Amino acid sequence: MNEAESPIARITSDSDLTGETRGAIVVESRSTLMLWGVHTGPIDVEGGSLLVVRGTLNGALSVASLATVEVFGTVIGPVDVKVAGTLVIDVGGVVQGEVANYGSLTNRGTRSADVTGRVPDDQPGSSVNPPSERRG
Repeated sequence: MNEAESPIARITSDSDLTGETRGAIVVESRSTLMLWGVHTGPIDVEGGSLLVVRGTLNGALSVASLATVEVFGTVIGPVDVKVAGTLVIDVGGVVQGEVANYGSLTNRGTRSADVTGRVPDDQPGSSVNPPSERRG
């Protein structure tokens, strides 16, 4: 898949997203989406599915129960992790939006926004610089 052209693109099988794309995306159950390029728009990851961000997501991210998102690239926008959902910010990965964490958030990369809900697991070597902790 090279472009999300419809108002809501539904990912129903394992797919790669490359180049510059726009629009709302739903990664349906039992599917994997690899984001290599720059996507502008919200992405909903349903239970049982996987999103791997190696490029840039400019938009809201919703991680449903039993869904997993791995960030090696950059997410710019609010993130909502539902109960039993998993968000992993890997080494080199960056999340710049506020995170509502009611599942699991493991940070090995950079988290530069506040987290509400469950306390994130900021691993040794990760970078944490949310606005509430910055000094002016």
